Amino acid sequence: MLRKLDWWWKIPINLVLLFIFVSYGSMTIPDTCKKRDEFDCAYMTMVTGGSYADAFWFWEALAALAGFLLALTSSVFQCVLDTAPFWFLGKVSYTLYLGHLLIVKWPAMEMVGYFHTTLGIDYDLAVLYNFLIWTPVALLLSWGLEVLIDTPSKNFAHAVDVISRIEPPKKKKKPVAEGEEAKKEGEDEDDRSCSDFLSEQWVLWLVLGFTLVVGITTEVYGAVNGNGERIRASEGLEARDGKLKR
Repeated sequence: MLRKLDWWWKIPINLVLLFIFVSYGSMTIPDTCKKRDEFDCAYMTMVTGGSYADAFWFWEALAALAGFLLALTSSVFQCVLDTAPFWFLGKVSYTLYLGHLLIVKWPAMEMVGYFHTTLGIDYDLAVLYNFLIWTPVALLLSWGLEVLIDTPSKNFAHAVDVISRIEPPKKKKKPVAEGEEAKKEGEDEDDRSCSDFLSEQWVLWLVLGFTLVVGITTEVYGAVNGNGERIRASEGLEARDGKLKR
């Protein structure tokens, strides 16, 4: 229904949705506003009627809903979402969601504190520097996780589903030229094999093997590099403490 609206309805509706999406979707969290000047969050307070800090989640949810509706009603917005950068963001969105806090809560936060407190750089400028430095790192990390872990895991789950079915999966019939008869023999033939299943998941096996090698290497290094002496020393201390208690 929304897509079939006439343009004189679509234009004002899309403008309102764009205003909601941009205004509320770009809101700064209340804790960050407290670190800034008094008037930095005045616009947010104005457009939320003073409920900015108390109902932050509501305005963020409203912005997300406006973005969904805008994607349904605006052909321009659909063209923007169909560009290569947004395709890439959609592809890595899940791994970016899972891994971004590792960067935001650790190196980025430490660097903001270093820029602002130690070097005396303005807080907003320090945040901008961190955004320019760590955003490419976060995107590269997300892309690597998507290529090496997320996609192979989904392919592995699909392959497990296919090979574990009691009945062989139906094959898509290939288009035939006019006048030719479709070959019915062997269409439902079960060609699943364990060797194909294992060989097709080589990326996942590579990641698991790398993880296993890293785990074994670190354990061996810890044992050779004095870890055994530390364990024996701690056991000796525990035995001595036990004798003293007696």
